[in-house]
Amino acid sequence: MATILRKIAEQVLSRTAFSNLAMDRARDAAVDTIGCMIAGRSDESVAALTRAFDGEIAGGGEAWLVTGRSASPSLAALINATAAHALDFDDNFHPARAHASAVLVPALLAVLTSRKVTSGRRFVEAYLAGLEAQAAVGFGVNPSHYNRGWHATATVGSIGAAAGVARLLGADENGLVAAMS
Repeated sequence: MATILRKIAEQVLSRTAFSNLAMDRARDAAVDTIGCMIAGRSDESVAALTRAFDGEIAGGGEAWLVTGRSASPSLAALINATAAHALDFDDNFHPARAHASAVLVPALLAVLTSRKVTSGRRFVEAYLAGLEAQAAVGFGVNPSHYNRGWHATATVGSIGAAAGVARLLGADENGLVAAMS
């Protein structure tokens, strides 16, 4: 019997094409999220993280930070996601009951380095794969997850971000399951 994560991985990997409408809306959501990151980059929450991790940031890294510096991919995802959500202008994705793009876009951007470039199409397809994973998990756990006080952006969103990044990096089904678990 397949696990839920395996079923989600199968669904994410079986999708070979998305509609033009889905691609357009995903592109718009990614651009909007980058705008939220830029708008939120001066927020105190971003400044606090930057101070807390200054030693790591000082060493630089492969991933771009919205603050103009660079860091490791994991730290870039954290700081850029904080900026994306800082002013609370980010999207609201009902199936997950989460600010889906605030975690998904920064995670996808964090793995795009000078050694790992991709096309805009692959980026948007990975975004949609992550969104589908968030929807699948969100439908499975909500509304009780939300009603018990969980913030799905952090919980459901991280699973979707892992799925999107795994898809972007070309993971197979086992790799996708491992990323989401």
